[in-house]
Amino acid sequence: GTLRTDKPLFSGLLVGTIMIVAGLTYFPALALGPLAEGLAS
Repeated sequence: GTLRTDKPLFSGLLVGTIMIVAGLTYFPALALGPLAEGLAS
């Protein structure tokens, strides 16, 4: 079937997908930040 873009489900999936992609983008930097800071000092 088709996914209607005017339904709440579509906006929920869209926001969820954006948050997952953003989380995967920022997670390595947040995880490695303290480690890199420890190595630099």
